[in-house]
Amino acid sequence: MAKGQSVENANRAIDVLVKVSRFVEPVRHVTGKIEMAVSLINISKLATIANGIDIKTEVSRIPGLKRYNVSPWSMSATIYYDPEILPPDIWNDFTSIKKDPGAEHGFRQKLLLVFEKHNGA
Repeated sequence: MAKGQSVENANRAIDVLVKVSRFVEPVRHVTGKIEMAVSLINISKLATIANGIDIKTEVSRIPGLKRYNVSPWSMSATIYYDPEILPPDIWNDFTSIKKDPGAEHGFRQKLLLVFEKHNGA
């Protein structure tokens, strides 16, 4: 894969996470696992964002992300990640974006560095 294409893929995956970050609230974070809740009012907004995006493909591009579970019944999502690849503090920036849009820049920069280190983006 060409370097330009890798950067484009990284940015697309990061864009998806940034969009999602605006609709979730952190519930619990232990190294390697972050649990988030989605309020009832945000379910339809999140569904609208997800429409037309292959979230599974975009998220699978993220180095160190092991898997994720979404539970519509409990209105929650859990992300499992490798802390050796994705530093735990990156998730603090992710969950801060909703209340502090300035946190988005730090999140993007940290995640781009992860992509560069592990995918040659």
